[in-house]
Amino acid sequence: MESPPQSTTAALRTRLADVDKQMAALHSQLEELAETRREVVDALLSVVYPVLTLPPEITAEIFKHCVSDRVGLGMRGQWVGNAPLVLSSVCEEWRRIALGLASIWSNIWLQSSAPDMPSILQSWLPRTGTHPIDIGGLDTRHESINELVPYCQQWRNFSCWLELPITGSLNDIRGRIPQLRSLHIAYGSGPIESFVNSIPLTLFSDAPSLRELSMTDQLPLSSPDMLRLFDLPWGQLTHFRSRMQGLDGFLQLLALTPSLELLSVAPSNMHPSIVIPQPLTLPRLRMLEICHKGAMVCDAIVAPSLKSLRIITPSEDLGVPRLLARCESSLRSLYISGVDPRNWRFVESVLRAAPMIEEAELSMNNALLQWVRLISLLRLEKDVLPKLRVLSLSAAADNIWNASTFSEMTHMILERWSGGSKATSPSTSEQHPSGTRAKLETFRLVHDHLPDFSTEMLPNTPNAEWCVETLGILAKEGCKIEIQGLDLTPELSVEEQPSYTLDERYK
Repeated sequence: MESPPQSTTAALRTRLADVDKQMAALHSQLEELAETRREVVDALLSVVYPVLTLPPEITAEIFKHCVSDRVGLGMRGQWVGNAPLVLSSVCEEWRRIALGLASIWSNIWLQSSAPDMPSILQSWLPRTGTHPIDIGGLDTRHESINELVPYCQQWRNFSCWLELPITGSLNDIRGRIPQLRSLHIAYGSGPIESFVNSIPLTLFSDAPSLRELSMTDQLPLSSPDMLRLFDLPWGQLTHFRSRMQGLDGFLQLLALTPSLELLSVAPSNMHPSIVIPQPLTLPRLRMLEICHKGAMVCDAIVAPSLKSLRIITPSEDLGVPRLLARCESSLRSLYISGVDPRNWRFVESVLRAAPMIEEAELSMNNALLQWVRLISLLRLEKDVLPKLRVLSLSAAADNIWNASTFSEMTHMILERWSGGSKATSPSTSEQHPSGTRAKLETFRLVHDHLPDFSTEMLPNTPNAEWCVETLGILAKEGCKIEIQGLDLTPELSVEEQPSYTLDERYK
């Protein structure tokens, strides 16, 4: 093989020297960059993040507020319920705090159809430690129950879709649920015959802490059948929510619950012609919630300690005014939702029959006329809620922000604040002797599906200006007025700023 010419060899050596020189320069540059990187890393590590300087117990409290009431397992997509996983993935310190905080892992809402639910629970449940566990959304047929049963002594609130007959490990909880306080049973998808022909369900018969029972789905059974099917410690219950059928059987069931403090009922098939020979006395009942036609239960019970009455979507009075008369010495709070033209006459009769009420909340449907009627009734009729001190209204009317309704509302608040006198302004209200009505101390107004209130919605008239100014003065005098979107809080000057600190305020 012939040697390359001398000139070619020299050129190659020169080229090689150039490459070596460039490599040396790059190595030098890499070393400089590496040194610069070390300096940047050191500087970054020296940065103190305030959130990481918090004591662990403070961080733990913050974590509790970051986690929603229900932690959803098996849910797809981003959801706040997965907050425990998010918090424990930020850094090593946060993971240590989150894993040691049993309470944020202990409120579980199951998507039972998730195929990997058992494996999720195997990793999740040990993190609850010994903390009481709240469980919801469970289908009693799903294999997830096998992972939950070993923790049954920690169950506090248990909500399930009931399928009969009960099979598998769920039978093992009998006598092993000492902390169970709340039980919600929903009707599953099984045939009605599975309920009618089932043997008595004794899973929850030995639950010494059980106080709250909810059967809010329409179970395909009469109340006597329910009593036969569910062997429960009825006498312990203080809270009971039900949609059972038949008034007679329902009263038989209530007779077993003398300790009730809250009763929510929406019974069906309760014919108004039923004669009640002897009303049932519930001596400890403090709150009664009646839904739709369940109002006829009012004639069937006596509640000498009743403090609060809630009426959901009323349709007929069926005894409500008579119940109010019987509870005049104790009843103080009234809530009515679903006020519309179809039930306005009933609502008005209830308001007229409730002179003892001190706190009222009404939810109005899309009916401006009923809104105007209500405000006028509360303003002009002295015998309507004369002891009212707190009034909360929820409106869904198309146009409650007009000059007429806003003016009427302002006059109502002003006259109620003055105790019933015909005051024309806050400054003159003290010149009138108080009427027979109590002073309205709090007024709240929220409205759904509407923009927040703005003075621009009102016509530019002296009356509109007077309304806004009057409400501001009333707020300054001490009337607590909360109108969604309307800021009545005066801007404070430097001299008027509070002199106390938050620590001093909340000691």
